[in-house]
Amino acid sequence: MASEKREVGEVAFLSEQDGPAEKLLKDNLLPMFARHSEVSSAYLCSIRYSDDARSVALRLKVEGDPRSVVSDAGSIFSRIFKTGEHLDIIILSSRQESEIAETCDPFYRDQL
Repeated sequence: MASEKREVGEVAFLSEQDGPAEKLLKDNLLPMFARHSEVSSAYLCSIRYSDDARSVALRLKVEGDPRSVVSDAGSIFSRIFKTGEHLDIIILSSRQESEIAETCDPFYRDQL
């Protein structure tokens, strides 16, 4: 899966994504997160960008370099969903994690 890093403006967190396909993705991501000690929490939610575009995003709170976990998450997504589908993966700041907590529960939280 090719990845593209983009800087985006403000992002609004709309709601948690939790249908059958999303549950399958979450179930496949959980063991990988457990192996990546740099991941402290993960959310799957619908979002709206500042240009009004909407998407589903995997939001991660990561301590340190996120490249390995982003690559692994993208590989898992690609194995589950058909070609042409995409998943936005966004690394959360502390401020964003506080905001997202108002609309979406984490499906993964490190037990430390």
